[in-house]
Amino acid sequence: MASVFLSYAREDAAKAKSLAGLLERAGHNVWWDRHIRSGSEFAGAIEEALKRAEAVLVLWSEESVRSSWVRDEAAEGRDSGRLVAAVLDGSRPPIGFRQFQSTDLSGWTGRGMPKQVGELLSAIEEIRPHRQESEVRAPAKASAFASRRSRLVGGVIAVLVAVLVIAAAWLYWGRDSASVAETPTLAVLPFVDLSPQRDKAYFAEGVAEEILSVLARDPGIRVIGRSSSRQFQDSSSDLHGIRKALGVTHVLEGSTRTSGDDLRMSVRLIDASDGSQLWAEDYEKRMSNIFAVQAEIGRAVAERLSGSLSRGVREAKQQSTGVDTYTLYLAARAKMRERTEPALKQALQLAKRVVAADPNYAPGHAIFAELIWLLSEENYGNIPIDKAREFTRRHAERAIKLAPNQAEGYAALGTVPPLERAVAALRKAIELDPSRSELRLWLGSALREMGRNVAALEQVRAAVAMEPIWAPAVRHLANTLAASGRYEEAERAVREFESRGGAPAEAALIRSQNAWMKGDLSEAARYSQIVTLSKPELLSSSPSHPLLYHDLGLFARAASLAKSDLRLRLYVSGKYRELAQLVQREGLWQQSGAWVGLDALAVTRNWAAIENLYDERPESARDLCRHPIGAQGRIHLATALKARGRSPEARRLLDCVKKDIDVQSRGPIRAFYYPQMYLAALSAQIHALQGNETAAFREMNRAFRLGMWTPHSSGLSFYPAFDPYRSAREYRELDARFKQKTAAERQHLR
Repeated sequence: MASVFLSYAREDAAKAKSLAGLLERAGHNVWWDRHIRSGSEFAGAIEEALKRAEAVLVLWSEESVRSSWVRDEAAEGRDSGRLVAAVLDGSRPPIGFRQFQSTDLSGWTGRGMPKQVGELLSAIEEIRPHRQESEVRAPAKASAFASRRSRLVGGVIAVLVAVLVIAAAWLYWGRDSASVAETPTLAVLPFVDLSPQRDKAYFAEGVAEEILSVLARDPGIRVIGRSSSRQFQDSSSDLHGIRKALGVTHVLEGSTRTSGDDLRMSVRLIDASDGSQLWAEDYEKRMSNIFAVQAEIGRAVAERLSGSLSRGVREAKQQSTGVDTYTLYLAARAKMRERTEPALKQALQLAKRVVAADPNYAPGHAIFAELIWLLSEENYGNIPIDKAREFTRRHAERAIKLAPNQAEGYAALGTVPPLERAVAALRKAIELDPSRSELRLWLGSALREMGRNVAALEQVRAAVAMEPIWAPAVRHLANTLAASGRYEEAERAVREFESRGGAPAEAALIRSQNAWMKGDLSEAARYSQIVTLSKPELLSSSPSHPLLYHDLGLFARAASLAKSDLRLRLYVSGKYRELAQLVQREGLWQQSGAWVGLDALAVTRNWAAIENLYDERPESARDLCRHPIGAQGRIHLATALKARGRSPEARRLLDCVKKDIDVQSRGPIRAFYYPQMYLAALSAQIHALQGNETAAFREMNRAFRLGMWTPHSSGLSFYPAFDPYRSAREYRELDARFKQKTAAERQHLR
């Protein structure tokens, strides 16, 4: 078997590790760097290993293509005839390496056996004989027959080896993954609160999360995200259920008891396969020692699971503060998880007290920054977006300055434009604290905004791998796949979620959104009704369900789901004129959901009002290409400006939408708010406004075939851009088809 040098970017370490394990089980000797490459410390070892290797396996990805380390190592393999390449995420290899065949692993999540394992093993086997032949020439006297026979036997052996390896790997991963996993996989359950009044659950849970953050820094341990582990808070004895749901080999559980300044903490490390206790420890300390105790527990568990301490675990340090301040901070963090406006406002008040009590405590500034962003008009509250961004940026930068080696400040900064800076900040936060899976969703959203949808999907997949039963991560994955027309993959993601024990109501919610993206409104509504019966509070967190019933023309049902938002309630009730008047009185830009008001003004053809709002927009809305009114809102503005004789400004807005369409049309992946039918409808409206009647109807017919609908019985009249073509035969025919589709969807629902 061959000695293989594995070259990869640090961001792809999890997949590299899985692949290294597979190659080693195939009998190959794999050299790969488990830690951060620091140049001076590892350069000599890397160079020596690279020189000795018979094959240089390079894992190309968006990150590794940019890595000078990987490119140098790949060049060494190429120039010496030892290069074997694989692509992890669909990225193109850099110039100079594109002529080499690469094994496509873009569909592999890093878990289980990739389908292309045989191809990869064969490529390594083919490299090794050539390498040996170039170094040691065979005697010239060897007969042609003997040479052919040798090659034939060698080929047969290589094929048999590949088949045996595939079979062995199949057997390996076909068994209970929790009992034979290559890497120790750990779930840290929320600790039990044993305080006298049982009122410190947030403290017990927060302590467990801090220990999880320490353990996540060890590349020798795979940790399950806190959101999935939290779902087993009251069922720690159900080891079989935990192992099935999370695929873990070990469970860490514990309890805390606080009384005044006294702290008692008990911790147990359990083998999930048989429930045996591997390690336990009791700590009786002062509360002021809580930070040291958390770090000590993390190091002890890491050493028992991985056999050694990684540098990340050894150096894990948390900024300390007073016990009362830390307790307030953990209470704020617990409230922040609820993701409702009332709970977030309570969390914000607690965060203010943290900052006031200790202005030099970085996590306090970071959580304050995140809460301001969550309470902005783009999310759960109504803080004007320009004000929210300024407060968030200021406190995030303060947190980074106070603690440049902690993740919290970078995570908060990752919520604020510009996107390039946000992406860099989120990558840094993930590097410093790999345990926070929501950061991968935020990073995925930022990458989507930049049109880097393949890279965004990789981040979402990574979040789901960390959080297999956390509904928001699974929803992001399934919705992205559905928006890209990959409906079977989207459904498989939901079934996997269900098989692991994911909540049925959450699965129904995801299926409802997927059906909507297919244009199947009646199916979407049926799943929405399942959610209503089992967990109705899920529907109140998003405007998508009121809009679903609005589009079906079921206005009363839509209004009942939009009780807390007056503008949305008027819109989904079909009261466009009333909403348009409200927007003219109260303004558009400083209110949440500006696109709803703009839509109502466009439906009522109130172009003069839209023009006035356009001219009076605040500084935060000057760059409308980036404003959250969205592509359809920009088209409405362009339609109004053209109607008012301001065509040059209308063209500039349409250019923004064209760029959106171009960026989101590249590659096989779509952002979940840009499904294929929506892109076609946007393109159709642009052609209509530009006077290209043939192209306009061609694109709108394509949108219809892809599943597009028009709300209730409005037909094409819901798109003012098509007004100039009302007398055309194509308009009447397409208008009738849209109306029939909506009527049929309502009929199916009955």
